[in-house]
Amino acid sequence: MASPLIVAVVVLVVAYLVSLRNRHKYPPGPKGLPVLGVAKEHPKTEFWKTYAEWGRKYGNIGFISFHVLGRRMVVINSAAVAEDLLGKRSLIYSDRPFPPMAGQLMKREKSMFYISYNERFKTYRKFMHSSFNPNASQLHWPILQKQARIMVANISKTPQNLVEHLRRNAAATTMKIAYGYTIDKDRDHFVALAEEGMRVGSLAGAPGKWLVDSIPALKYLPDWFPGAGFKRQAKAWSDQLYTQSLEPHDWVKAQMAAGTAEPSFTSRLLESRDPHVSEAEHDDLVLWTGGAIYAAGADTTVSSVKTFYFLMMLHPDVQKRAQAEVDSIVAKEGRLPTIQDRPSMPYLDAVLQEVLRWAPPSPIGVFHCTSQTMNTTATSSPQRRPSSRTSGR
Repeated sequence: MASPLIVAVVVLVVAYLVSLRNRHKYPPGPKGLPVLGVAKEHPKTEFWKTYAEWGRKYGNIGFISFHVLGRRMVVINSAAVAEDLLGKRSLIYSDRPFPPMAGQLMKREKSMFYISYNERFKTYRKFMHSSFNPNASQLHWPILQKQARIMVANISKTPQNLVEHLRRNAAATTMKIAYGYTIDKDRDHFVALAEEGMRVGSLAGAPGKWLVDSIPALKYLPDWFPGAGFKRQAKAWSDQLYTQSLEPHDWVKAQMAAGTAEPSFTSRLLESRDPHVSEAEHDDLVLWTGGAIYAAGADTTVSSVKTFYFLMMLHPDVQKRAQAEVDSIVAKEGRLPTIQDRPSMPYLDAVLQEVLRWAPPSPIGVFHCTSQTMNTTATSSPQRRPSSRTSGR
């Protein structure tokens, strides 16, 4: 029984000794305890609020740093700093950390959310830009408008089921765009797979939840070793997440073979293979890119629309003014508004922008890491240092 404890102690000591090497002058932040860092103070939920509070406490200079069990993190708390580092110097800050649990053990090295800044990442970005740049996005407008009308009709019938209607709308829209797939029932198989995948991805990537993320050497423990249950969990989740992307992808291929496929992100890419890329490699690239659309779009959309409803209930004067603007454009014609009407509705557009500013659906953004040593305003951070941007109220 003593062996696992001895191994754990040795690993902790090694992790601490490694953390002592190559000390850099980091941005200010809570110091925490040796080895543990701020593990006790780090919140389990709504961490962005704590990050914003720490930012104000430690100089309000645009970023803070801290470590949890030896893992150093830099959090950007300023739009100006985020634009400078992640925008103007994106070549340095476009890499992604590859966490042991959600990345390595779950074999997610090809995932758009964890992939390094390499040629495959550039292909993903090219695929996404080809379908979601401002001009190409107009191809999706009919889908957005049709699903919006279905959602409004459903809400008018059963307003008590508002959140369920919002979730169905987001799922139906993303599945149609990504795969040309139509959701025709409340509990759809592909949607159930995707929603479970979202839950799994959130659990696997939760900051501070998995000891192996702070002590990567634990990933080398045998699966049968006491306390190594996280490895067995990672294997099960890995298979589950891959199935989530594979099944709808294969469904599109079957529809294409039968000549019944509707135009979609996946079908268009499968039909436009670069002759210098093998069919198998191209298929794999499309599979992983398409699988990211639901994860990136469904929950964020639901979150933003829920916030909109909440704020309209809190501010009926704003709701009344926005409704009057909409009515002034479409009421005389007896129709519902369309996306083409948006330039004629500056007040409503400002309301939507404020919704996204006040409660961004992804308040800590996507984790990045540096591809070379960063230096900014008398501080430095070594290569591969994880960083994140945050928004707090």
